[in-house]
Amino acid sequence: MSLKKYFYIKVFLFVAVLSIVAGYFLFQNLYKGKNSRVPAADSYPINTAEIEARSKRMMEESRRLHVIEDYASANKTLSALLNQYPYTGYMEEASFLLAKGLFYEEQFEDSEKAIHRLREYDPSSRSKWVGYSIMIQAKIHTQRGEIDESVRLYRQVIKEFSDDNLINEAEDLLMEMSF
Repeated sequence: MSLKKYFYIKVFLFVAVLSIVAGYFLFQNLYKGKNSRVPAADSYPINTAEIEARSKRMMEESRRLHVIEDYASANKTLSALLNQYPYTGYMEEASFLLAKGLFYEEQFEDSEKAIHRLREYDPSSRSKWVGYSIMIQAKIHTQRGEIDESVRLYRQVIKEFSDDNLINEAEDLLMEMSF
């Protein structure tokens, strides 16, 4: 056998093996089918800007749902926001809205848990969201007939918070309880 024929056979075999391997991988990629394993979207790393954008959209959607009084949907969105993105700057407002939505759905124990979570987040916070949450807690105590505890909470809001609207609402509710 000549050297030229030997070279052609080697090249032919190399191209054949390469074609078989390439065909195998091409076949695998084209026909992966439903059993192929694709990682969940949540497993991909996302950057801070994406997290902020997602949490902002969730918060905006929750506010919109509260305005139209769709508390069940708002509560689901708020729970997801608080569980997935607790440190994006919406903790206090989201916790308040969740407590409020749960209160209006008469899920008083869950509402109190949301308030407790908010108070644990920053015990020294005097934001209006914390104040309004305390007022929801007072309303829960009123529903249960625990008037003394409601009065104590309304007085706490009046004494410890500086938001004028919050204080006025607490004073009005306290006066209603006096009658």
